[in-house]
Amino acid sequence: MAECAKIENNVVVNVIIADQGFIDSGAVDGLWLETTRDVIGGVVYEYSDPNPDGTVPPPVATDLPSVRKNYGGIGRNYDPVGDAFYEDQPFASWTLNKTTYLWEAPVAKPDDGKNYAWNETDQRWDLVE
Repeated sequence: MAECAKIENNVVVNVIIADQGFIDSGAVDGLWLETTRDVIGGVVYEYSDPNPDGTVPPPVATDLPSVRKNYGGIGRNYDPVGDAFYEDQPFASWTLNKTTYLWEAPVAKPDDGKNYAWNETDQRWDLVE
């Protein structure tokens, strides 16, 4: 079984678990497309169970083929030309990467292990203490 997203006006309005044959049979109306929960930016991730100490290991990228770049959750957008799901634009200055269908800030986020929040007014990443 797969998850299928119903698309209306290029927006996901419903998600169900169904066999593609059921969708193709006409039992449900409208445009339904398969979506994958564990795909981000075209990469499929594998998640592990928590460790005995309760810590959760980070997800691991796989080489599995992705479906529509990102998960097609309710309220997300669908680009029929790129055949991809994507979220709403988080800030006016961010641009949509048409390879990953992820939004990108005009300035790269620091990669130093610290927490940052985007400051749209000053167009920079501010350290969150």
